[in-house]
Amino acid sequence: MRTASTALAEDAISRALRRRHEASNDAQYRLEQQFASLNVSSVIKILWPELSGADAEGMTVVSDILYAGEIPITKIRWFVVVKGGRESYTCLPITTYRGSGCGKRGVVKSQHCIVYSGSKEPDPFDEELPSPGEVPMLSSIQVRPRDRSEKMFPASRINFAKIYTVEHNVKVYDFGDVRKSCLSLLVVQWKWVLNTKVQGVAMVEDDRKDSGVDAEGDDEHEQDQELVDVDKGKDESDDTEIKLLARGVALWPWAATARGYLAFSEGDPIIVTGWADENWGRGKNVRTGKTGVFPGRFFQVDQTT
Repeated sequence: MRTASTALAEDAISRALRRRHEASNDAQYRLEQQFASLNVSSVIKILWPELSGADAEGMTVVSDILYAGEIPITKIRWFVVVKGGRESYTCLPITTYRGSGCGKRGVVKSQHCIVYSGSKEPDPFDEELPSPGEVPMLSSIQVRPRDRSEKMFPASRINFAKIYTVEHNVKVYDFGDVRKSCLSLLVVQWKWVLNTKVQGVAMVEDDRKDSGVDAEGDDEHEQDQELVDVDKGKDESDDTEIKLLARGVALWPWAATARGYLAFSEGDPIIVTGWADENWGRGKNVRTGKTGVFPGRFFQVDQTT
């Protein structure tokens, strides 16, 4: 049985080897503006200076940081780019929580997902499994590294609840990209967490339009729209005849954060009419009469029908 303690041992060895390698290859960390622009979905590493003994959680990453009378410690932090800009990128942090994943006390599982670079999706730690009534982690995201010899830590998790702004004049290491099959998951899950009313509970608005919410309140970047590539199909009215594949209920509330997605509240009866892929279903909310795409993990099939 795989536990967080097992992963800690793996991470300790991996970190020691990787830091030695990265310390001798600082040239790999280049100014973003001096080479091809990063893409939305790029996974990057940043040499992160912090004060000795400080637990800094800065929201904006800039260059030429100076500490008067303090000794800076350089760490390596991972991010995934979710939005581009003229002078900066909006990024989500990738963290291991010291090798324990989302099993750490106080961490909201429903605001995180597993992110991995191998061919097989890793299992969550025992401590990460949801308690009765608790919303689980979101669907996993697979990354394609540029160098196949490099791997992400087994306990790596994307934190959708924190947003960092990384300016273009920061040295970064371009590790790889989120695989195309996971791009829609990356954006939709980020939007869902942004629209959560409280921890683990989403606001549900049946007729919600794409609000384009981001940290600055600006409109969505065009690249973000292109990432939502799940085939949502046409919106169907109450009178449209639909093919029934399964019936069930919504386990947790889901916010329709983009046009074509199906919003529902906990307990809403859902009719499944098809599957976009292994993670996303198409269906109809019987209570509201609306149709659209929804995350399969938030749905439970009624075995009695």
